[in-house]
Amino acid sequence: MPAANLPGTPRIQAYNWLTAGMYFVKDTQFSGRVDQYISDRQRIFARYGNLFRDQNFNTIIPGQLSIPPSGTSNLEYLTRGFTNVGVDDTYTFSPTFIGSLRYGFVRKVQKSIKGGVGLPTDSLGLPAILTANQATSGLPTFNLGENIPELGSQLSYVANDQNSLMAAFTNLAGKHSLKFGIDYRLERYNQVSPGTSGPGLFNFSPVFTQSDPYTSSTSNTSGTALASLLLGLPASGSLGYSTPLSFQNHYLAAYIQDRWQVTHRLTLDVGLRYELETPWTERYNRMTNGFDSTAPLPVQVPGLSLKGGVLFAGVNGNSREGGPLDTNNFGPRFGFAFSVAPKTVIRGGYGLFYSSGAFNTSFMGTISTFNATTSSVGTIDNGATPYATLANPFPTGLVRATGSSLGLMAQVGSSLSYWDGGRVNPYTQQWQFGIQREFPSQVLVEASYVGMLSLKELESFNWNELPDSYLSYGAAANNKITNPFLGVFDPTLTLGQGATISQSQLWLRYPQFTSLTVQGANTGKADYNALQAKVEKHLTHGLSALFSYSFSKLMDNETTSIVNPRHYRTVSQYDQPNILRLVFTYEFPWRFNGKQGWNRLLDKAAGGWSLTGYYVYESGTPMGVTGTNGRPIRLRNPTLSGPIVDRLGDQKDAKGNILNPYFDITAFQQLPTQYMVSPSPPQYGDLRPPSSHGINLSLFKTFRLLERLRLEARMEATGVTNTPVFSAPGTNMSSPTTFGVITSAGGSRSMQGSLRLAF
Repeated sequence: MPAANLPGTPRIQAYNWLTAGMYFVKDTQFSGRVDQYISDRQRIFARYGNLFRDQNFNTIIPGQLSIPPSGTSNLEYLTRGFTNVGVDDTYTFSPTFIGSLRYGFVRKVQKSIKGGVGLPTDSLGLPAILTANQATSGLPTFNLGENIPELGSQLSYVANDQNSLMAAFTNLAGKHSLKFGIDYRLERYNQVSPGTSGPGLFNFSPVFTQSDPYTSSTSNTSGTALASLLLGLPASGSLGYSTPLSFQNHYLAAYIQDRWQVTHRLTLDVGLRYELETPWTERYNRMTNGFDSTAPLPVQVPGLSLKGGVLFAGVNGNSREGGPLDTNNFGPRFGFAFSVAPKTVIRGGYGLFYSSGAFNTSFMGTISTFNATTSSVGTIDNGATPYATLANPFPTGLVRATGSSLGLMAQVGSSLSYWDGGRVNPYTQQWQFGIQREFPSQVLVEASYVGMLSLKELESFNWNELPDSYLSYGAAANNKITNPFLGVFDPTLTLGQGATISQSQLWLRYPQFTSLTVQGANTGKADYNALQAKVEKHLTHGLSALFSYSFSKLMDNETTSIVNPRHYRTVSQYDQPNILRLVFTYEFPWRFNGKQGWNRLLDKAAGGWSLTGYYVYESGTPMGVTGTNGRPIRLRNPTLSGPIVDRLGDQKDAKGNILNPYFDITAFQQLPTQYMVSPSPPQYGDLRPPSSHGINLSLFKTFRLLERLRLEARMEATGVTNTPVFSAPGTNMSSPTTFGVITSAGGSRSMQGSLRLAF
């Protein structure tokens, strides 16, 4: 495929698509100015099948990718390519035994190119340390602010693959219908995204050209970032990359289920599903495996006994997987249906369902030791004199990726996140019991009790939270003491800098880290109970409708800390006690007989119209109150009655006090200091924003003009009643002007009409 070199358009080299030898790109989007339209067949092609094959970052990204800058800061060429392949075969082994085999492959590739990727930089006179160490070739980013367009480049690739294989079999034997099979999936996630630091990033400010660098207000009358650029004096900058990543995990499930027709009125379903999901692995082990909380730190500090360090995947006998393998995922299922009368059925069931451990969190075990980004410091004396210049932006040299070479010392002196070494897959237990009855006129009524218990939900916590036992010391936690880590830890990291640190740093469980976050802790728990009702009317006399209503409660056992265990069994932030939906379609019965004259004209104009409607009502979700020193103490029930329009908080007295708040803003008391534990839960079930409701209508008809020519007319209206949908009031006591005040609303009426000619 030759390169697409069109006059006035981005120059992009094309590559062969390795899958089935086919070329295609879908969902291509442009933002910014492009001088000439590029047709579908001339758009960018990329050799996605050959990405992420090499550890060497510089050879992963194909070269010759360039888009000239347009003079705007948002020029971006974004392509999304999707490949879907599916093969399905069903085989009849015998009249009572059938099998089906299905294979599917889905590939999503997204590529983003911003600015001058690949453009030569020789003519810019940039220093060799920059041009020789760019992770992606192209123009560095120069950010001047002051409404000046940003120049530079950025490049990223993301490629996700999913392979799935399913085998399902059904065997009929008398009153039994036996189903069994397997479900296998292979997920792969690949990313090359060095970020703005890849080709280099420099930020400029007026500091070095304003009359007084110590007084920021002087930049209003003197100095400019553009002048700083001309002098080659950046305020800050960076060069480096975030390492490419290639993750994968496997999922395998096997199931068996028997449907037994005990009698003509009773049916039983009994089944079992087993699931096995592997944690993520990275192709070159660029990830963590866990945390050793008892291992002595190789480098010790006088007066401290430092323990705890990160474990790397595939190093020193550690597993390549980012955590343990959970093998205890057995999910039984049971259900029944019993016909108590010809048109009345009772149904019930129970099931245990496992959730994904790999996809229930955005953390994938990455660690920044595999990245290498060097910061450029513009000044070390508050702007009095420049420190780094464009001619010498990194006077102390460049940071190199350490990978897993530091062992337990990795990230010591800075922050660290790691997988919980004992995590298992979350699961839910669900049960239901209901009755269903059919009435005349094709009306079906159903009422059910539905329950759910969710256990071992994945959450994250900071192990370096200050223990409650030190709260009594109050502000002494902020006292400055001699930094015992100075000269011991890497001077480029936070704790390796500065002559002093806060006293509280040495009170932490792991003082060698500024923060230590455990990801995937199995601490979450929730339970849901609901009465669910449904009325369904099938199409008769031109009317069909579906009405549903749920009355429910969702509770959480919130674990707000694992250093200071405080469990709050409270209503969930997602709880909505009342949810009502109504959907209907009505075909107007207007018909005018006759093939000629007025009847025909009336039938063409007024006959055949249909009306659809959608009505929704939802309760507000619980709110919590925050303050300067933590969650305030609740003195009494803060809810108020009366029309919402009288409680918007839009009336104030001469001193600016709110006269008509949505809730009682005096029902809470700020904590005296930040050094105490609030007894208040994160949110309250009786403190909720206004409920919302609204109706949408659509009137439509199809006019048949000719045998193959149709005109479709449609008129739509949203928010028909023009009823305001008020937003939640402010809940921060530290902002008295918005505390208890509703500041916005939606739900306004909107109407539109359209004509569509179909042939």
